[in-house]
Amino acid sequence: MTSNPSPFRGLFIPHVTPFDEAGALDLESLERLTAHFTSLGGVAGLVSCARIGEGSVLSVEEKRKVYAIVGNVARKSGRVHIATIAPQSTSEAIALVRDLEKLPVDAVMIFPPLLFAWGKVGGDLKVRFFEDVCHWYFSRCLSKAIGMTLKPSAASHDWRKSWHSKKPLSMSIFSPRRSNS
Repeated sequence: MTSNPSPFRGLFIPHVTPFDEAGALDLESLERLTAHFTSLGGVAGLVSCARIGEGSVLSVEEKRKVYAIVGNVARKSGRVHIATIAPQSTSEAIALVRDLEKLPVDAVMIFPPLLFAWGKVGGDLKVRFFEDVCHWYFSRCLSKAIGMTLKPSAASHDWRKSWHSKKPLSMSIFSPRRSNS
């Protein structure tokens, strides 16, 4: 019996994002740094824009540049590229993941909303954020596989609505709708 090893095994390096003296992204240094890390034995991939990578201070456009450079170098060397995002809502998480689909990104690491208040947030809400993102992603994959568009029903909602209303959380329900495309 043979098994295919996961590309997500091994050492993943969360790298820094270099800047020049004027405070702008230093893309040449980023490319050199990325090439160096991917040349090291045992490195399975790179993690871009995590906390050490200055993700919280970069603009969306700057992050796209980082993701593109690191992703291209990682792919040329046969390594995995993981992009990190820190959305403030479920809808923002979904929009960011959609944007990343156009870039050389193999996976996304999501820092959830309210990360720094995590000890004060109830367990249901913690789980709900990731459930909603997963429901969106898997319904999208299923839509492509069966050739139908799946839309969130009225029962689906953003985590903020649950947080503010203190209503019990329920699973999102998706209903199929035929695609005209």
